[in-house]
Amino acid sequence: MAAARAAFVCAQCRYIAQRVRPWRPWRPAAIASPVRQLHSSAVRRATEAAQQPASPATSASTQTRSANAPKAHIDIRHIRQNPELYAENCLERNYRVQAEYPARITSLFEQWQGCQRDARALRERSNVL
Repeated sequence: MAAARAAFVCAQCRYIAQRVRPWRPWRPAAIASPVRQLHSSAVRRATEAAQQPASPATSASTQTRSANAPKAHIDIRHIRQNPELYAENCLERNYRVQAEYPARITSLFEQWQGCQRDARALRERSNVL
């Protein structure tokens, strides 16, 4: 069986990787996968920071930056109140399957409310006992 060949990494990417982490020599992809790391935004930011003079304010803000991106917040209440608007928007954007979702959200919410009412009656009855 032939030995696995290391993935190709261009000379510029090797040079950037060595400038960013001079204490770590470049290793082939068979040992570790630096290819993914070479094209990440962290390496790009590090090279940009190396080219610019570091100021105390920018270096502190860069170090404390969170890696998590903000999560999307979907306004379900607005969708329930205006299902026609969202269905029409989906049709205009040529999302035919998703155009049914606002009506489905409304019906599922009504089912959930019914279950909550039934459960409330059961809880009140069990509290009496």
